[in-house]
Amino acid sequence: MKKQLITLAALAGGFVLGASALVALADWSAPLSSPPTCTAGNPGCDAPINVGAVGQMKTGLLSLGNFQFVPPGMPKTGIQGQTLTATDNNGDVDWSNGGIPSNIVAFNGSDTWTAPAGVTKVRVRAWGGGGGGGGSSDSDGQGGGGGGGGYAESIVTVLPKTDYSVTVGTGGGGYLKTTGGMGGNSSFGTLVVAQGGNGGGDDGDKGGKSAGGSGGGASSVGAVILSGVSGQSSGGNGQDGGWGGSSPYGGQGGMVPSNSGVHGSIDGVAPGGGGSGAGNAGSSVAGGRGANGEVIIEY
Repeated sequence: MKKQLITLAALAGGFVLGASALVALADWSAPLSSPPTCTAGNPGCDAPINVGAVGQMKTGLLSLGNFQFVPPGMPKTGIQGQTLTATDNNGDVDWSNGGIPSNIVAFNGSDTWTAPAGVTKVRVRAWGGGGGGGGSSDSDGQGGGGGGGGYAESIVTVLPKTDYSVTVGTGGGGYLKTTGGMGGNSSFGTLVVAQGGNGGGDDGDKGGKSAGGSGGGASSVGAVILSGVSGQSSGGNGQDGGWGGSSPYGGQGGMVPSNSGVHGSIDGVAPGGGGSGAGNAGSSVAGGRGANGEVIIEY
């Protein structure tokens, strides 16, 4: 009988303690200040999630059972091969394909491009047409090389399902007894413009040196603008014509090997290479033709 009384007393005491704990839990309030600085992970060091008005910061993910909360600005889970890329100027990032575009559209002639549904930003790269090489007019004259087309690049905002005009500059012609033609400008509307190269000079002074055409670039429009290389002046006095200038990230200019005995002319290489100047061939020779430009849209 005495043993039973002790057991019942213990049970009664347990109920009293349990009730006291429930009262204590109900009366718990949020901490008034942050916990003291100490090594993370030690008991009492990590701040609990409170239910009061005191703000708390969590830098990682917060998981509750099968639910995972991703704080604003924190990227979602990516896949293999992707990299984190800034999506705006506020520090927000997201996973992308490492700067490699999914679609590349190249234009070698003027046309219209329609922005696909869902596409709002594109990268546009453009090369202007190369300048034509200067012609020769007698057995002792040479022309200067044409200038390379300029290069322009920008990230452009577009409207889905909207048409945009794409213009590809043609290369400047190479002619007899006159200056080479100027390369045409390449453009994406008015947002990106790559200027064409200038034509090389002809041998107007009969046997003297002819100046090369300057590279395009001064009138280009874009976030990145690079001028084409200017054409080379001719050697004069029966030597070879001047080399054409190259276009940045694009084609080479027409090149006649020095002292090669080749006294004709060489066309520029696309996109945007300038044509070589005409060399001495015992008679009048046309300069090399400049190469056409190009426009590439990536998204």
